[in-house]
Amino acid sequence: MNLIPLLIISFAIMTSLKFRENDPKCLHSNEIKAYKSVIESPWLSSSNWQTTHISEIESTPHDERIPCDGDEIIFPINNSYVVDFQSIPMLVFESIAIDGHIMKPNEFKEFLYSSIVGQSSFKNFDNTQFLNNECHEQACVCHQKGESLRQQLCENERPFCQRHLIAVIL
Repeated sequence: MNLIPLLIISFAIMTSLKFRENDPKCLHSNEIKAYKSVIESPWLSSSNWQTTHISEIESTPHDERIPCDGDEIIFPINNSYVVDFQSIPMLVFESIAIDGHIMKPNEFKEFLYSSIVGQSSFKNFDNTQFLNNECHEQACVCHQKGESLRQQLCENERPFCQRHLIAVIL
């Protein structure tokens, strides 16, 4: 008799699970992420970001809610914000738009160091490298070298996590 492995997944009400690719590498299509916080808060906080074409009730891993390597990042025009980079070592992105001005990572770094707006709107960026996205396929891994990002993201998210007790009856 062959035994079939059983996997049980519990979901909350109004939750969906969607698989974008059959590839086990969890490939990620380039998206547009908009910053939505108006108070000083960390870059690596999933509550600060909104994917512009996906509804917010979809279940998405926390590290895909923040900008991925190939994403275009938008800071809304006429919004004030203060973003803390928390000295994260590296950020990779396609482009970033601030007040309608689109910049590549090297231009954004120059903006941070040379403008009053850059220095007053972004904090703790001195040790952060801003790099161009190197994956130019239709779908790429969200954070190719993202272990340090995930660690800081988990530290930022942990205080807001709710503990759930789920009894599994076999």
